[in-house]
Amino acid sequence: MTVITDDYIFIHVPKTAGRAITKRLGGESDAVPTHLPYHRLSDFNIASPFTFGFVRNPWDRLVSLYSFMCQKPLQSYESPLYQQHIRDIGFKAWLLDDGFFMKQDEHWQCESLQPMQRRSQMFWLEGCDFIGRVETINDDFIRLRKQLGLKPRLAEWFGLPALSRKNASKRGAYRDYYDSRSIDFVAEHFAAEIDRFGYRFDA
Repeated sequence: MTVITDDYIFIHVPKTAGRAITKRLGGESDAVPTHLPYHRLSDFNIASPFTFGFVRNPWDRLVSLYSFMCQKPLQSYESPLYQQHIRDIGFKAWLLDDGFFMKQDEHWQCESLQPMQRRSQMFWLEGCDFIGRVETINDDFIRLRKQLGLKPRLAEWFGLPALSRKNASKRGAYRDYYDSRSIDFVAEHFAAEIDRFGYRFDA
């Protein structure tokens, strides 16, 4: 859910609390793809004095993405056969052997574009002025608030988080979905954010 204003742009990496952030910012911008990468803003003649987004532990994020795809109500352009297929094969086979592309990938399709199972979050975020972490999202969002021109929510005065969780899938602990091969697969393909943000499988 890309959000574009005169003062800032929010770049939404899939499954990084985007719905919660988008709602807090007043809603997504309809004139651009839902997950518009920073490096393609110029394709839509968009510029901003400040751009930001969030990353998430990639081992956790991929389980979240898989679980969401298995459970989500389908759009008219989405295949129930594919949804049933990935339910049947399970997470590890989906991660290691499948190659999923989102509908909006048609806007930047090229031979080098990796499927979601192997695409770094930096595909969307490289070049942003600020990149926060989902694991510290409330603290990071509070730091951003002045830059975004937002006031605290009333709920925050009662000790509640700055953002309300949205669109969460039902699943177990992400570590339970992995074996040594799939752990190493994520470490290889998502090294950019693992190294940059200090992620580990067990943290």
